[in-house]
Amino acid sequence: MMIRFSRLLVCLFALTVSFFSCKHADEKHTDSGMKYTLYKENPGPKAKIGDFVTLDMIYKTENDSVLFDSKKNKMPLRFQLEKPPFSGSMEDGLTYLAAGDSATFFVSADSMVQKVFSKMGGNNYVRPAFLKTGSFLKFDIRLLKIQSELDAAEEMYRELDKRSALEKSGIEKYITDHHVTEKPDSSGIYIIRSTEGKGAVADTGKTVSFHCTGKFLNGEVFDSNSKEGITYSFIVGRGEVIKGWDVAFRKLRQGDKATLVVPSAMAYGETGVRNKMNGTFIIQPNTPLVFEVDVVAVK
Repeated sequence: MMIRFSRLLVCLFALTVSFFSCKHADEKHTDSGMKYTLYKENPGPKAKIGDFVTLDMIYKTENDSVLFDSKKNKMPLRFQLEKPPFSGSMEDGLTYLAAGDSATFFVSADSMVQKVFSKMGGNNYVRPAFLKTGSFLKFDIRLLKIQSELDAAEEMYRELDKRSALEKSGIEKYITDHHVTEKPDSSGIYIIRSTEGKGAVADTGKTVSFHCTGKFLNGEVFDSNSKEGITYSFIVGRGEVIKGWDVAFRKLRQGDKATLVVPSAMAYGETGVRNKMNGTFIIQPNTPLVFEVDVVAVK
């Protein structure tokens, strides 16, 4: 099929910032009046409330500044489609798509601020300057899959089994590669001491202060305060931190230096940790973690 040279350039440029083709783009409107551009339309049932949808999504300002890109997480989004927060929302738009469809929805920034962002941000929410009054947000959607709740649950359990197996083999490889002789505790945490302290034990209710470097099993650092002269502190047993810390620090004392190998179930589990600014993962779901800790004080 022949297309004009100018349109081809537009298509090539768009592919550098999106996953959409410029072919067959049709402007449409939902029943609520929201404008959307449909790039690809497939036969089959449309998504409906209660379905689980799996999709790639980029959303950006009307000037194409990207605010979130699900592809950066190296996994598509999956969630149950609930009642839209307002008419003309992205969720509303999804009910016009079938599996395999791709589209851009033009959503009111004012409605997003009033109905979504302000509720998520609570009393401290301040509208960003780039979300101008009367502007809109663009949601680029590629709908990959529509499932019933039962089918989605079965698939998630299968995926969880696979991730659990990968996590187990990853931890075993780490233990073997680092010649660890210590055994894990009942929760699966390894505590590998390099220095034995002689101070107070960090019992429940005690405040423990420590230096810490957090790593993935491959050695990549995701957080550290060791070079900054800053200490982290928390009260043991209060649930202020991940379960793995509450459990492991009860077995440490002031002066201890240790490496903690913490399975994901005792860390951030199936949720992971996202960057609050753009939604990308700092820690992927089902990721075991390694913490190098130096217990500075126990009070």
